[in-house]
Amino acid sequence: MQELIQEWLHYHSVLVSILLLIGIEISPVKWNPITWFGKLWGKLLGIDDLKEQIKEIDKKVDENERDRIRYEILQFAGSLRNGLTRTSTDYQHIEELYSKYHDTMHCNSYITSEMEYIRAQKNKSKRKRTNSVDK
Repeated sequence: MQELIQEWLHYHSVLVSILLLIGIEISPVKWNPITWFGKLWGKLLGIDDLKEQIKEIDKKVDENERDRIRYEILQFAGSLRNGLTRTSTDYQHIEELYSKYHDTMHCNSYITSEMEYIRAQKNKSKRKRTNSVDK
C-alpha cells in the first residue's frame, strides 16, 4: 500500500504541488499562498509607501485647489470693488467655483461673505441694465 501511494505521488507530484500552492483548507484556518506572496511582493516593491505618498500628494493637490479657488473669488470681488464691469459668464464661472469650494470641497470661510458681496453686485448691475433698457 505504501508503495502504491509513493508511486502515485511520484507520477502526480506536479498536480499535488499545484493544489498546495492554490491553498487547501486543512483546518478552520485557511492559508492562501497566492495572497501571501502578493502581500510579500507588495512589501518588497514598497506599495504601502507609494500609497502613503499618493495620499499626501492628493492632500496637497486639494489644498492647492482650495487656495486657487479662494484666490480667484477674492480677485473677482476685488475687481468689482475697483469698478470693473463683469459679464454674466464671469458671474456664472465664479458661482461654479464657489459651488465646488463650498459643496464639493466642504470649505467655508470668509469666502461666503465675499460671495454675498459678488451676488449683491450682480443683482445691482442687473437692475442698472433693466433700468437703462426701460428708459
